[in-house]
Amino acid sequence: MPAIAISLPVAGRFKGDHFILSERLVGYDTFLSGVLEINGIKRSVRILTFDDITVLRVAEGRALSDGAHESGILHIPHGLRSRQIAFELQAAASARRRDLTVLDDAELQYALTFLSEAVKPEIREARVDAIVSALPPVPQIDGRSPIVISFDVGGTLGSSSAPSVPSRLRSASQRSPDETRDIIREQLYALPEVSSATMAEICEMLGIESALSIDRGEDEFVPDRHAIDVVRELSYYGTVITISNVSAVDLDMKQLRLLFEPWVTDFFPSCRTGCVKPDRRAFDFACNAVGASVEAMIHVGDSWQCDVKGALAAGARPIWISRGRPMPEEMEDGTVMVATDLRQVVPLIQRMVGSRI
Repeated sequence: MPAIAISLPVAGRFKGDHFILSERLVGYDTFLSGVLEINGIKRSVRILTFDDITVLRVAEGRALSDGAHESGILHIPHGLRSRQIAFELQAAASARRRDLTVLDDAELQYALTFLSEAVKPEIREARVDAIVSALPPVPQIDGRSPIVISFDVGGTLGSSSAPSVPSRLRSASQRSPDETRDIIREQLYALPEVSSATMAEICEMLGIESALSIDRGEDEFVPDRHAIDVVRELSYYGTVITISNVSAVDLDMKQLRLLFEPWVTDFFPSCRTGCVKPDRRAFDFACNAVGASVEAMIHVGDSWQCDVKGALAAGARPIWISRGRPMPEEMEDGTVMVATDLRQVVPLIQRMVGSRI
């Protein structure tokens, strides 16, 4: 699979000609080049990842004063590190709903060695089949239909590099926040396409005198630094999909597919389905499309109203990405699981399905 260029939000401090990241990078090649963008200034860097730290060495020499804390974007043209598990093995296991995660390190190494020794394509194919056939089925919830793990996109898997159309509408709206939210949900998110005339009508409803442009410009989706690793790992536990509220103007399906395939089976933006969270039909539509029961769905999102309340109303099990926020309301124990960030989602789902790593 070819490398995919990635842009990651990073933070850290300068020390001489090095930028020391606050968090170690995981899943990206070391000793290769990238571009660090801070306050609109781009600097070529060399990525140096060690056991417990990642350092970006600035090619142009000293960058800023020692100890200066900054945040910015790291552009990595070479993308993700090559996966240890052969693509055809992962694809076959996913297609047959077999659980590769049950293999410990020694078993996985044995399986990969067994596969790598096959020279002829037909022998390699037979060995893939033998390995996958020996694996147990992926876990199921309460013995029912296979697990579906759905993710919200904006705010959960990543964010836009520029204000989205709804964000711009909210900022300019003369209506109350609740009225603005309802108008955007009802008049924008479910439309399969948005014209200038449509935008003018929505702006009029919101009391905005001049219609906003529907040009996306150079806007792009920036994934959370852990998103790809989390989605990839959870694809072993069930069918991974996305369910998102997004306008047709802001949707960049091509980029989402480049970032998250083959681990995400399908994408269900509101402008495609015509269903807007928290409406339970958004969850029902996605489950019906992948042939699963909504009761077997685990939904992960950062919006309490759209993702948590919507999932509960549909009969799914929600995981709320709190990012340190308190729960807006009290819930019965176990009704809603809380993860501070995406990294905490994996162990929560592992415990839910009762699978061992």
